[in-house]
Amino acid sequence: MTEQKLGVYAFKSLGHSKYSLLGWSDGGITAMILAAAHPQRVHRMVVWGANATVTAEDVKLYEAIRDTSKWSPKMREPLEGKACCFLNLQEQ
Repeated sequence: MTEQKLGVYAFKSLGHSKYSLLGWSDGGITAMILAAAHPQRVHRMVVWGANATVTAEDVKLYEAIRDTSKWSPKMREPLEGKACCFLNLQEQ
């Protein structure tokens, strides 16, 4: 499941059909993708520090780091249990 699909699912599960998005860096990219795919669901959006375009090379890089179980413990362990969106998205 992609990050934006996970976001739509989470908001829908909480009973929200329309919402505002706030995204920084990669979170901003996720917000823009979600807004492009579901414009009827987005009330307002604030994005900063994010790329406005995603190249084919960017997609390859994102796919390479998506599986968090392959991250080093140094990178993974400080984030585990800290955010609801920190998932091994390959399992979805």
